[in-house]
Amino acid sequence: NDLEKIVLKKYPKLQKLKSFMEKLPNVKIVRMSGSGSIFIAYFKSKNASINAAKLLKRTYKNYWCILSKTI
Repeated sequence: NDLEKIVLKKYPKLQKLKSFMEKLPNVKIVRMSGSGSIFIAYFKSKNASINAAKLLKRTYKNYWCILSKTI
């Protein structure tokens, strides 16, 4: 995403969130979608994604977090 560097520089809270997500166990990749409305993370297993979602929800209580799968 061409906007990612610009958005992360302007909004440090988003950079902090992305850094947090990049440190989650078994994460493969974290990317911003669109103009920064969401971040997407891919994990090595379903169990890893479930555990990451729980940790995200505990740490960022006011943020929206859902699990989905690729098709």
